[in-house]
Amino acid sequence: MNVYLDDEPLQVEPPTLARAIEVARNAADARGRVVIEVKGDGRAVAADLLDNPPDTTAGLRELRLISTPPGPFVRETLLEARTVLDDAVQAQEAAADAIQSGSLEQALEPLHKALQCWSLVRDVVDQSQALLGQTASSITFNAPDGPTTGDASIARLSAVLADVRSALERSDWSALSDALAYDLGDLSLVWRAMLEALGDRADGRS
Repeated sequence: MNVYLDDEPLQVEPPTLARAIEVARNAADARGRVVIEVKGDGRAVAADLLDNPPDTTAGLRELRLISTPPGPFVRETLLEARTVLDDAVQAQEAAADAIQSGSLEQALEPLHKALQCWSLVRDVVDQSQALLGQTASSITFNAPDGPTTGDASIARLSAVLADVRSALERSDWSALSDALAYDLGDLSLVWRAMLEALGDRADGRS
């Protein structure tokens, strides 16, 4: 199997998919870059193969990996996370509406989706900052309700999610509805501003 990183051939021993990905990622990391695309015989390699690459060639004759400086890639990833945040807002509003109308069972699915979306956004922030060797807590930015910090925004999210869990455990539907419609709703605007500020910092715009 022939292996290339940005059109540069790499020596890979043994010539397995697992070793090839390891060597290429190490080479990219040494250059201050991150791998963003992996193609095998001209086609995108399946996600399951990338997550658990085998100690074989996986039937591939050629593997090409594309890398990029982390800044622009991280910025794009952070800005794309705003879409997930929008999904969270729609889901938590749907859950709050269902609770207010007394349709508790109908609230469960959008509630679950909203919490999943928030978890994904938090993971994007953590992983993006890890690529840059930074922490989101160190940033100061302007939110709709005034200047704040990443540290305060993260702590605020943790507190609101704890309130959501507590309301669920107590079957306090009024408190749960308020947390979803108002607390998480307001927080979504703060996190949107934080994602944009982190994105700007990622590629040196701020």
